Amino acid sequence: MKMAAALPDHKSRRNGLDDLARMLVDNPDQPLVCVVVLDCSKTEIDHDKATKTPTVRIKHLEPMLREEDQDRAVVLLTDAYKRRTSEQLELDYEFEPIGRDAPHFFPAV
Repeated sequence: MKMAAALPDHKSRRNGLDDLARMLVDNPDQPLVCVVVLDCSKTEIDHDKATKTPTVRIKHLEPMLREEDQDRAVVLLTDAYKRRTSEQLELDYEFEPIGRDAPHFFPAV
């Protein structure tokens, strides 16, 4: 499997990372929980090996900035991993809520 390098165009507003560029530069080692929607942008066919290799494209990406959203996303991740592998996922990193000092990430509803 391959992954396309391009993220969704910032004009479409489907790339939630655009607003976090400065945070990512300032905290390059801080993991970020995201919800991602993927599809297959193309398939490479190798006739000699009789294989088909899909290239995955990110259609929509939203970072989980609030602690409660991160917690829910991690539960979904660990549950899906366990269903797929029958093993317990042990994360060797922790997620920090983002936005406590950056209220512009959380517009009033």
